[in-house]
Amino acid sequence: MKKPLKKTWQSAAIALVALAIVAGSAYYGYAASVGDEGPAMQTAVVVPADIRSTVPAEGRISVEARDLFFSVPGVVAEVAVKPGDTVAAGQVLATLSGAKADVQVAQAEAALAAAQAKLDSVQAGPASTDVAVKQASVDGAAASLASAQEAYNLLYAESLETTVPASELQAKKAAVTNAASALDIAEANLAAARAGATSADIAAARAGVAQAQASVDAALLGNGDLQLVAPSAGTVIEVNIQPGASVTGSGGPAIVVADLGSLFVEAELDENDYASVSVGMPVEVLVDALDGASLEGTVTVLSQVGKVDANGIVSYALTAELDPAGTRAAAGMSVRLDIITEGVADVLVVPNEAVRMTDGKQFVDVLDEAGSVRAVEVALGMTDGSVVEVIDGLESGQRVVLPGAGE
Repeated sequence: MKKPLKKTWQSAAIALVALAIVAGSAYYGYAASVGDEGPAMQTAVVVPADIRSTVPAEGRISVEARDLFFSVPGVVAEVAVKPGDTVAAGQVLATLSGAKADVQVAQAEAALAAAQAKLDSVQAGPASTDVAVKQASVDGAAASLASAQEAYNLLYAESLETTVPASELQAKKAAVTNAASALDIAEANLAAARAGATSADIAAARAGVAQAQASVDAALLGNGDLQLVAPSAGTVIEVNIQPGASVTGSGGPAIVVADLGSLFVEAELDENDYASVSVGMPVEVLVDALDGASLEGTVTVLSQVGKVDANGIVSYALTAELDPAGTRAAAGMSVRLDIITEGVADVLVVPNEAVRMTDGKQFVDVLDEAGSVRAVEVALGMTDGSVVEVIDGLESGQRVVLPGAGE
């Protein structure tokens, strides 16, 4: 029964085992005799197996790494991690000296406290002592006006009976005018104190608090630039700074963090194989450093722009995600890839050489239990160049005769 090839390495493993059995003992290890003295025949057993078509590539295991830099220049005050340490997202990895930034934060916080105190005072309304002070000012201004008015009245009366210099009379009159203005101001201040703050006063005080809070936030943000923080969970693989060292924010990364649990392969695909490969295809990855251990993978990226080497050979960058579970696969290891472009699983197969063409039809010679050989027409499907799928004509367990001795 023909089934579509599953995009898992379970099918690949079955295929390898089945083909190994077929190629090793099943296909070439069985011998039968026609009669007691007949020559031996090479036969192969019809068995279910997987057939697949693959495209080769070579590459290297890589890991998703994040290069971390300080966003401001400074002097390293503390390094809290070392290579091999596991870190959590948001964890502080290193810190720059920040005396100047600390002063800026303190100043901004003091300004915020003053603005908040002003708002509290405005919202609380007039204090009784303030009203009393303003009332005393009014009383004093009224007494001054009365005194000035009396002095002017006396001098004016005198001017009716005797000669009084005009300048002296004008001076007394000006004193009355000034005293009246001072009383008006004192009374306005008293009225304002009794009425309390207006909505505009409160709004202005609140705006002052908001502005002061923004200054604090900006100062704290600037202080935060002094910290190097892990953007995500991972493992520290490089630490390129030490306490006392100066950093400029440029150049190499201060610290490198990688997700060692998420491996992938970066490979180069020959231009002749490009059309056969697409994203999503399963990949078998063989790691030579691990005695040929096989890893499962899936093509995730296939570049549409080729690269030309010094010899004029064109290749395309390919990335495949890996499942390294149960292995010691590590970044940097060289690998060989078999990209599975097509395949069928659990189908009956026979060796290609067992098939012959007669009058445009395909036949195999079947050896029965009695030792007789008969030609059977078959319908064939996919082949990998070694074995071919039998769609119709044969059953599992039958033996087909291979070309060779006895013919």
